[in-house]
Amino acid sequence: MTEIQLDTDFVLVLFPVEEGSVGGALCRNENFYKPAQTGTILYLNANPDLQNILEKVEPEGGKIIKPKTHISDVFGFMAFIEDTEGNRLALHSAG
Repeated sequence: MTEIQLDTDFVLVLFPVEEGSVGGALCRNENFYKPAQTGTILYLNANPDLQNILEKVEPEGGKIIKPKTHISDVFGFMAFIEDTEGNRLALHSAG
């Protein structure tokens, strides 16, 4: 596992992955744990570039919680969004 401190209150732990398979990650940020919004955050594959999806979020009524953020050269990029029903989702892409 690889632990990456993205900022003072945001830690991402990435599980190893072999090329061609699906990896995983755990995220720790106290701001994401709210009584009205508890539960697992799903990471969705947004390859080749999650920015293509982020550009559609707000016009469709969703919110960008954390914009496209560089994790590392090995693990690529991530972002967090909230859909129109209040569900939080995470996006991941290599580029």
